[in-house]
Amino acid sequence: MVEVLSRLPARKPCSRDLIEVISWTHLTLYDRCMARRENPLSAPVDADGRLSAQMRQMRHTAGFSLTEAAERAGWSTNHLSQVENGKQAPSELLIIDLDALFGADGLLLSLYEEVLSERRHRALVSAVEARAREVPLMREAVGDDRWLPEPGTVLPLTGDHAEWWGDITIPAGTILERGSLFTKTWRLRNAGDVEWRDRFLKRIGPTAASTLVHSPRAVQLPVTLPGEIVEVTVACRAQWIPSTSVAHFKMSFADGRLCWPDRYSHGVDLLVTAIEGPSCECMSCRVKDPQAAHAAHASREERQEWMAARTMARVVRSN
Repeated sequence: MVEVLSRLPARKPCSRDLIEVISWTHLTLYDRCMARRENPLSAPVDADGRLSAQMRQMRHTAGFSLTEAAERAGWSTNHLSQVENGKQAPSELLIIDLDALFGADGLLLSLYEEVLSERRHRALVSAVEARAREVPLMREAVGDDRWLPEPGTVLPLTGDHAEWWGDITIPAGTILERGSLFTKTWRLRNAGDVEWRDRFLKRIGPTAASTLVHSPRAVQLPVTLPGEIVEVTVACRAQWIPSTSVAHFKMSFADGRLCWPDRYSHGVDLLVTAIEGPSCECMSCRVKDPQAAHAAHASREERQEWMAARTMARVVRSN
């Protein structure tokens, strides 16, 4: 209103001026309302958005405020608000409670199934993209395809065999401080009559998570002749959340295909249990980032040795 009055001529206002001001103000409000009607909020494009929008609509239709709906369903108001705004993923139990409260006859549950299906699809796409990035890197390390089996070749190759000859470091069940650096070394023997060339020891599944041991995706093996024994070392970091984690590794070619798809089902593995370390009052442990804090405890020599071991593999003995 002040802005409107400032546009009037600099003279004593009269009743006509007041009518003009009111008319202009009403017109402005009408234009704003029409603009909102002409430009409605865009419809949700994913399953999560559709579920959140349907939850809000059904709550309004049932005549519940956010607080009332949360109290009747037995959930906190803040949690329900976060879910309706798409800031937090709903649980199946919450969807069941709201479906019953709103009398949705399974509509919310069906939308929740769409959410789960979409999440599985995104996870699958991410895994495919990760594999697509992984294969060129492995090919680059090799430099050529001379030692790759032809497409369509039945694997494993005839006469291609391996034997596990033991854990050199970190035996199964080793207890470590969470977030600590370590190197895992296996000893493998070429027990067949096929030369191992341009092969990798590749981790199966995700390589990092708060409850999983962190490791590189793959370590290249040296040329290993039949009867020779090779030591393979992988640089790892214990999981950040106290728990027990198992990581499986299998041998593959540079294009990502497993050398023994239906044999040695678990490959070689490492199993460690991470626990809380001793309390520390140093400045690095007071920061909010626990990963940065605990990494600071590793000495410079330890970190250099750990980094150098990321691609360490060597033939140690021949028969």
